[in-house]
Amino acid sequence: MSTARQVMFLGVILFTVSAATYGGSVFWKENHPAGPALDYPKTIDLGERDLGETAIGSFRVANHGESTLELSRFQTSCSCAGVEAEQDGEVRRVMKAGIAPGGFIDLSVRVS
Repeated sequence: MSTARQVMFLGVILFTVSAATYGGSVFWKENHPAGPALDYPKTIDLGERDLGETAIGSFRVANHGESTLELSRFQTSCSCAGVEAEQDGEVRRVMKAGIAPGGFIDLSVRVS
């Protein structure tokens, strides 16, 4: 095989491999989007309170990922605390929530 043919053959092979790799990565990203990316404050300052006083702190949970973020099984260290959200003008305890990609939910924590 002449040198020109070898170079052309190598070019065709490299083009085919790179096109297959690029097409495969596009196919993978379209059919397997990146997961959700949770963004939330590490601490919530409820301030100083007197014994028996209820403390409420607000915070936002965001999803910076590419698929829906599902939140569930909220747990607290005692029955005097809970995670809440306002729905239809009423504050209700949150049991689960879904956050779309690029979305967020405003929540609050109440400790009695």
